[in-house]
Amino acid sequence: MTASEYKDKLDKETEARKFDFIHMIQMLYYVEDPDEVIKYFHGLLAQNGKLLIIIVSDYIMKTLDTFGLKYQHFDIPSTFNITECFGANNEIGDLMLDFLTEIVNFRATAPPDLRDHVLALLRHPDCTLEKDGKFLFNNTLTAIIVES
Repeated sequence: MTASEYKDKLDKETEARKFDFIHMIQMLYYVEDPDEVIKYFHGLLAQNGKLLIIIVSDYIMKTLDTFGLKYQHFDIPSTFNITECFGANNEIGDLMLDFLTEIVNFRATAPPDLRDHVLALLRHPDCTLEKDGKFLFNNTLTAIIVES
């Protein structure tokens, strides 16, 4: 169920619900308006309730600051070996590209200039560490715990 479907379901209920714990793990990428989703679900927290957000984005903390919400954040260091993404005719590398771009058959269907641009970004030192001939994509996540 999507966040908007769940919101619609809750909005149809006659009795207001409050929750002790709500998690948004890797889901804010898929909503149209993350700010509104955070605001709505934060409003569903019971007294002393917690909202857990796990995401790769500093933008969310800026949003929380804008709303004046109290939170703690913790980095979860992680890397992802994407070396095979750079090899031609590599099925595993193609699947990794599909995963990273969230587009099925990305290498085969993307215009060559877009494909080359994405590969250059993935290889860029701001995103990826080259170590011992391997490309280790920085996949560090941030866990954010928002207070009610």
